[in-house]
Amino acid sequence: MRTTTEWLDLAKAKHSLTDYALAPKLGVGRGQISKYRTGKDFLSDDAALKLAALLEMDNPAPIIASAHAERAKTSESRMFWERFAGLAATVVMAVGASAAPSPQGAQAATQLKQNVTGSLYIMLNQGGVRTVLSGPLATEDRIRSTKTLPHRASAAS
Repeated sequence: MRTTTEWLDLAKAKHSLTDYALAPKLGVGRGQISKYRTGKDFLSDDAALKLAALLEMDNPAPIIASAHAERAKTSESRMFWERFAGLAATVVMAVGASAAPSPQGAQAATQLKQNVTGSLYIMLNQGGVRTVLSGPLATEDRIRSTKTLPHRASAAS
């Protein structure tokens, strides 16, 4: 998982920016970048979204997850966000790979069963925001304690 500093450096390199020039693009003051780099403050979700846009990422979840992992107060929380970052990257790769030819029917089901370990729960709220829990973090107690909102089925589902 990349750190905030690594994400900032990627954006700087991609657009040939200094920290001072990067700050307004993230909607923060110039001194804020220094605070991110030294760990005195953490990347907000809004700044992470802007950073993902600068990096032309379709999915900002890896940046948001790494920021949450850095500001996590417990090792359990940090572990969750690190796993979430990895899962988010895997989902993006899987969606990209779905355009490639794939096995059909029983062969595809057999491969999926062989490749999946643990549990994966994806919940969709009314705003279209997905909550994903996987592996040992997806316990029945945690799933029951997650507030679920009614979801309107769409024709695309």
